Amino acid sequence: MTLLERIKEKSDYANLISKLSTRTIEWEDAVEERTELLIQIPFEREFKTLLIDPKNDSLEKILNSNFEKYKLLKGFEAIYSLELGVIECEIQSDDVLIGVDFLIRKLYRFFNNNDNNDDWESTEREDETETYRIEFPSPDIEVKIIIGESSDTFSFLSGNKRESLMFRKRLRKFQTIRLEGLKFENHNQAKELLSTIGNSVFFQIDLITNIPVHLAFDRDIQRKIRFRRKVAREGLTFTAPRFQYDFEAISLYWYARTSVNMPLLQFLAFYQVLEFYFPVYSSKDAQEKVKTLLKDPTFDKSSDKNIARILEIVKVYGKGKSFGDERSRIRATILACVDQEDLNNFFNENTARKDFFDEQKKSKSLVLQKISFIRKDHDIRLDVANRIYDLRSRVVHTKDDADMELLLPYSTDLAYIKYDIDLIEFLAKKVLIASGKPLHIKP
Repeated sequence: MTLLERIKEKSDYANLISKLSTRTIEWEDAVEERTELLIQIPFEREFKTLLIDPKNDSLEKILNSNFEKYKLLKGFEAIYSLELGVIECEIQSDDVLIGVDFLIRKLYRFFNNNDNNDDWESTEREDETETYRIEFPSPDIEVKIIIGESSDTFSFLSGNKRESLMFRKRLRKFQTIRLEGLKFENHNQAKELLSTIGNSVFFQIDLITNIPVHLAFDRDIQRKIRFRRKVAREGLTFTAPRFQYDFEAISLYWYARTSVNMPLLQFLAFYQVLEFYFPVYSSKDAQEKVKTLLKDPTFDKSSDKNIARILEIVKVYGKGKSFGDERSRIRATILACVDQEDLNNFFNENTARKDFFDEQKKSKSLVLQKISFIRKDHDIRLDVANRIYDLRSRVVHTKDDADMELLLPYSTDLAYIKYDIDLIEFLAKKVLIASGKPLHIKP
């Protein structure tokens, strides 16, 4: 019996759904028949499929691991075992200069030398081929908190998911936090324990080392958000620059474009591009409404009631501030800067995107507001403005939005945000274009 068949036998004994699948692979100079093993691992109320290449150099490690006793934890790049009382999650650092590997080497040196004066910002590099594992102080004598190289079980379950796999030839090692000796009864309790202990540990590490480290978000969800389909633009040529853009607004735009691993931050940065121009376009909107009112033949300037109507239209919050409430500011900016035909083209260029926003479809969404594409003479820009406002409210969650559920960075709902980021990026571009000024090089 081959190692692959023995792994399948182990899976079957644990009542995991598995099958050997043979497929034909065509190389440049040869054709190969390859038999792979697919195993379904529980993932809350769903399953994730693992794919094992028969030529994987780590088949024996996989066989000897306890993979059949674990499930995948939804929302995080994590696994857990009720039977063993273990939770393990990948950890990440978004510090581009000092990565998580370097942090763990420094932590290892700190705990082994007990040197509280260690220079955390030193660029000195230890041997990067050595394995480092640190047992962090635990609040419970029965619970162990271990930070360092991932277990073989985690490497297999996290690294061999079919959604993120090409051809995995060996087990890939990650940096993880591993909690042992825990008592919990279900998926939600495991998730709560991981969040509670993990965030407490990493906040303390951040305070001492000034290096931000956090629990890793589910890579499959990250991938869906990050790799948004872009429509290729053909037949365009570069021309000499003719316009310049406000430094603050274009800086926010570039910040959003580079925040691909932080979808909520990316959404807010694009939103701030719109927000930068609220005073301009909400003022114009208020002026037009006042003009219309003053043109009314029935308007009586000596009437207190009519004066009150003007004050109701233009609620001025102070010099340099916007007019009206947040929702009306968004609407005024979008109406002033975005052409309805361009917006329709944006939705129509991608069928999946249009279906996601279409109120006639039953696609899951972060907010209730959808887009009405079938109503004649309906300005879809109004639907878009309301949707952007509602999603902004879920992200920011101000006191005025008490009925809105806060959208958190590690929420599994974020799987549905990718098209909304497409939308607000499109709007930010249109607002920047509409607000551009003629470029002047000479002073």
